[in-house]
Amino acid sequence: MILLLTYRFADDFDVKLLASLRLDFLELVPTDDEYYEIRENLKDYYKAKLSTGQCAVMLAEDDAAIIGNGILSFYDTVPSIDNRTGKCGYIESIYVHPDYRRQKIGTLILTKLVEFAREKECLAIILNATDDSKDLYSRHGFKSKDNYMIYEIPNKMLTKNVDPVHPNYVDI
Repeated sequence: MILLLTYRFADDFDVKLLASLRLDFLELVPTDDEYYEIRENLKDYYKAKLSTGQCAVMLAEDDAAIIGNGILSFYDTVPSIDNRTGKCGYIESIYVHPDYRRQKIGTLILTKLVEFAREKECLAIILNATDDSKDLYSRHGFKSKDNYMIYEIPNKMLTKNVDPVHPNYVDI
């Protein structure tokens, strides 16, 4: 069976959908005490972060049904030798519906999120991986560090002013 999947970034019109997807991911249902509070907090989060570009959500759809998603949040840290821009990304989660797994959908979501982070001049993407997913992330360039994994994005445009004689000195 050939799947005709579409991929797109979520926008402001998807806020309720994103809150619902996250509640499903967290396995919360309306009978849970914290369900309604978390739902409202999720909607507030997505409204604020999507509109400012502090969060990007990649959606995978099969005929209008969301079958996968990935959440990438952006933050700044102090620029350094390892990260000259100080721009970082954090992958909150990548989820693919069990019926659609092992079809490279998660890989494509991950690839699109990494590419988007590169466009935003992030030089590091961090995530916490489950034991089951560490191999997947390792195959895509993430390296294990302590209790997290990191992908360092090479960006020659951002490193071209490095003095070859004094590589720790950068002409700014």
